[in-house]
Amino acid sequence: MITIMTSRLHRYLLGALPLPSIPPHGAAFTSATIEPAALSTFRSQLDTPGWWTMGNLFGHIADDVLHITHASIGGYPVWRPLPLTGDDHYQLGYIDALQSTVGPHIDWTGHWITRPDAQLPTIADSSHWLQAGAGQGLFSAVHVLFAVGFFDHRLEVEGYRIVDGRIEMLPVQLSVD
Repeated sequence: MITIMTSRLHRYLLGALPLPSIPPHGAAFTSATIEPAALSTFRSQLDTPGWWTMGNLFGHIADDVLHITHASIGGYPVWRPLPLTGDDHYQLGYIDALQSTVGPHIDWTGHWITRPDAQLPTIADSSHWLQAGAGQGLFSAVHVLFAVGFFDHRLEVEGYRIVDGRIEMLPVQLSVD
C-alpha cells in the first residue's frame, strides 16, 4: 500500500487542500530549536555569498517548541529570481524525500533568508521579507521566517512570525551535537 503524504507545501503549491490556520496537530509554540542538519545547510549557504538566498524550513512541534530538523535551499539560483520564490519541483521533491525517510510528522514550517554579504539580516530586512511573504500566505503565527547570517564572526539566527498582524520575535536556540 502506498501512502500519499500531503504537507503544507503540497497544499500551498498544488492547491490540493485548503491551508489550515494552525499546525495539523493543533499545537502552539513559544520558541524554536534548530537541529544540526538545518544548521549545516545554513553554514554551507553562508560560505557562498553573493545574492539574497532563501530556503524552506522543515520540522515539527513537540510540547511548546518548534523543532527545525531540516532546511533546504529553494532550488538552484538560476531557477529563482527573488528570495521568497523557489522551484516548485525542487521543493516538492525535497519534502517528499524527507517525509519518506524521516516521517510524515515533518512538515513545511517556514523560510530562512540571508543577505548577499552573509551577514545577519537587519530587523528592517527581515520585516520587509516577512511582510512580503505574509501577503503570499507564507508567514503567520505558526509559519516563521528565520534571518540567518554571521554577526561578530558567529552564526546567528533570529526568528520572526506574525501574530495578530504584528511582527513578533521568536526565541531561537541552536542545537549542537
